[in-house]
Amino acid sequence: MRFLHTMLRVGDLQRSIDFYTKVLGMNLLRTTERPEQKYSLAFVGYGTNPEHAELELTYNHGVPEYEMGTAFGHLAIGVPDAYAACDLVTFPSTGGEGFGQPVIESVWANRPLAVLRYPALDEILALGFSFLPADDPDAVAAALRDASLRDGLGPVAARNRELAQTHFSMKALERALEALLRTR
Repeated sequence: MRFLHTMLRVGDLQRSIDFYTKVLGMNLLRTTERPEQKYSLAFVGYGTNPEHAELELTYNHGVPEYEMGTAFGHLAIGVPDAYAACDLVTFPSTGGEGFGQPVIESVWANRPLAVLRYPALDEILALGFSFLPADDPDAVAAALRDASLRDGLGPVAARNRELAQTHFSMKALERALEALLRTR
């Protein structure tokens, strides 16, 4: 496991770059402009990953300042296998992120998953999958304390994995494509 970077939101990107480079002696490592998403990034640090952690400065266009305590964004930690490093994966999504289907990825990794309802989840649940309710912290905590469930929630995980192999494997995709092509 290694620390990659931390993200801070800033109200004036150039002023922040100047502070970290001219006052603290860091180097400007790279910048990214995302006009469609309305943000800009600058990475600064005393060196680059993997030898050194970096600081990601994020300027959200049109936001000139942040209240005390609201500028922190995230810590990025690198691990060889993110799912294996987790006791539990939470997916508090309301949909629309465009990150693939983390629910199924978690099943493939044999990890327990706590999920809030989101539009595509109804289709997955209709196939017979079972997950912990992310809006019930007591149920999640009880599952994590149960030693018999430590490895992916035992029989629930096994059933979820079987369903994933049936519905989301390359063989399942091949079958679905063959059926689609036969109808044309």
